[in-house]
Amino acid sequence: PVAAIHIDSVVSCAYHSMQFKDASISDTSYQPLWHWQVFLNDTQSHEFKRQNPTIKFTEPGQYLISLVYNNGFCSDSTTYKDSLHIVQAPKPGFTLDFDSKCAPASYYYTNKSTGQIVRHEARWHTGGLISTNKFFSSRVSLPGEFFIEQILEGPTGCETRDTMWFKLSPGVMQDTRPILFRTTVSGPNEVKIKWKEIVGMKSYIISRTGNGLDTFWSVENRPDNGIIDTLVFIDSSAKTNASNYVYQIKVIDSCEKISKASNLGSSLSLNVQNFNNSYTVLKWNAYEDWNFGVKEYVTQSSSDGINWLPINASNQLVYPDYRIPQLNYDSVYYRIVAIENDGYNQVSISNVVSIPIRTTLFIPNAFTPNGDGVNDIFKVGRYGIEEFKCIIYARNGQILVESNNPDNIWDGTKTGMNLPVGVYNYIIIATNNRGITEIHDGNIHLIR
Repeated sequence: PVAAIHIDSVVSCAYHSMQFKDASISDTSYQPLWHWQVFLNDTQSHEFKRQNPTIKFTEPGQYLISLVYNNGFCSDSTTYKDSLHIVQAPKPGFTLDFDSKCAPASYYYTNKSTGQIVRHEARWHTGGLISTNKFFSSRVSLPGEFFIEQILEGPTGCETRDTMWFKLSPGVMQDTRPILFRTTVSGPNEVKIKWKEIVGMKSYIISRTGNGLDTFWSVENRPDNGIIDTLVFIDSSAKTNASNYVYQIKVIDSCEKISKASNLGSSLSLNVQNFNNSYTVLKWNAYEDWNFGVKEYVTQSSSDGINWLPINASNQLVYPDYRIPQLNYDSVYYRIVAIENDGYNQVSISNVVSIPIRTTLFIPNAFTPNGDGVNDIFKVGRYGIEEFKCIIYARNGQILVESNNPDNIWDGTKTGMNLPVGVYNYIIIATNNRGITEIHDGNIHLIR
């Protein structure tokens, strides 16, 4: 073999990296070996046993480079024809100290270089100048990966550089505030909360007030995939028929900083009162807190709780339904749908309330007119009855009382005298609000 060395330049600055290249020639090789030696003032300063080593000189001076090349069978040695001249230069170096690992963050730059310096610059990796001071502080507002490069120039004209890389995670900023799209009742005891994901955050805190209790949950954020998406949490402990609930969202970044609370999201709680099957009155709370408010509340009804039809739309929080006498089913179901005014085109649905509307009589089989204030009067509960008549008679057919008042039919007397304990008969004739007459007969036990 013939050993040979190639160097791009025989003059370089200290703290610059340069590569020695093997230019040896050999007809054949088997597990070749290289032995590089670098000498400064006849003293070995470096030694390498690889083909093309890279070296960064830190001392100025004249260096000699030698190479022994072995092709696996024979060896040859050479010394580079010219000495390598390393020019004195400042040694670069700096530190960055951050007050947070999440943006926005402040950092403190400290120059750690040694040697004479005639020019000092700190620049972004994009080339933008940050400062020429050796000690300074600055602030990074946005998350991402960044490089800061230190550039030094010494009296010899040599320029040296040092680079530092850092990464800032997305952080909670002064104006960070989650957007709560909606809360909606999604089941008998279930409320679904839907909000806009903030990419890169660690987790969310969901708070709930209502029914006299404050409740909190922590929800982990999904991995950062660069996609703004929607997050959903289901509160399965809500008593939706008893109360409405108010929710808010806060976000936590990876540095444990907590944001401001989101807008409110209040579930709709519907209550319905039935007025003797003549009409019903629906009442519900206002939905909060869409930016532009509620466009309208749509009242929906159903005969089975599955297929819904709108029966009214307004901005009122109360609605009387006078259709009850015309409905030909046993129960009517109601729910309210709040529609967002512009914004994100969201809707919030209330709990479902079922109201029995068929004609109903609740006839007891006994009463106890003993003056204790409990069950002293024979009376009949009812739904949807507009005309009522009850006749009480003894076992021998004697009529004892006739009454048109279902709440006060008989007190167990006749002409002021207590009648004996026993079984008595009744006939009830009742006409419902659809004009249909029903006749019921049976026995009532008088017990003292």
